[in-house]
Amino acid sequence: MAELFAVYNRKHYKTWPVTLYGMDEEYQYFSLNTKEEVRTWLQTSNKIYYRDHENEKEAATKELLKSQIDTIVGPVQLESPDKVSLKEVYSLKEAANIWKLANGGTVRQAALRGKFKENEAKKSEGTWFVTHHGMLRVFGPIEDEKMDGLIVNLFVLDESGKFKTHPQL
Repeated sequence: MAELFAVYNRKHYKTWPVTLYGMDEEYQYFSLNTKEEVRTWLQTSNKIYYRDHENEKEAATKELLKSQIDTIVGPVQLESPDKVSLKEVYSLKEAANIWKLANGGTVRQAALRGKFKENEAKKSEGTWFVTHHGMLRVFGPIEDEKMDGLIVNLFVLDESGKFKTHPQL
């Protein structure tokens, strides 16, 4: 199974969870499963390919230009949702606190909009509950800024108020 990554673009928008790919001379995709494989690929190519697992309706592999990437975080392990411990079930407020979200309303809106799968969120007698796996899949890794990320480009604000790109790979 291919590893999952979070990709931040130059506007610091996060795409999560994604599988990253390179492309060989015969135009066949191959998985990039480690940060070192991603680094090596980006040192020799100006684009990387990805499949966004959040938007499963769009199963197509898309391309992302190296110049648009800020940071790549991962690989991140997603555990199987088949067996859930009671310690991995949260109220909305508890989940929001763990993921450092504004409040439980953010999680509730995600549930109401169908972002969680059937086995990841449930409303019981007026109280919503979500699983750790569901929160990880929908909102990404907890405190991924503490994870060791691969910095592809630094975007620095210059004196004129415009962003300048400083390639790191």
